[in-house]
Amino acid sequence: MVWFTCPYKTRRIGHRKAMDLLLPILLLISGIAISIYGWKIDFPLLKFFPIVGVFLGGTQLQYWLSSPTRGRIG
Repeated sequence: MVWFTCPYKTRRIGHRKAMDLLLPILLLISGIAISIYGWKIDFPLLKFFPIVGVFLGGTQLQYWLSSPTRGRIG
């Protein structure tokens, strides 16, 4: 039996804490900024690789802002 559970596994609503949202927002903004810079200097790697960061930052931000849709398993 597990005596400790992660507090985020029992969450019922979306998080609005700055610490939870800071890194996904930073990843999203920096991915967009680097992509714009890549288009400005016409460097293909900097044009398209930051799309990964934009996707991951958006996905993580959506996770923290949305409430869970199914109950805890286990």
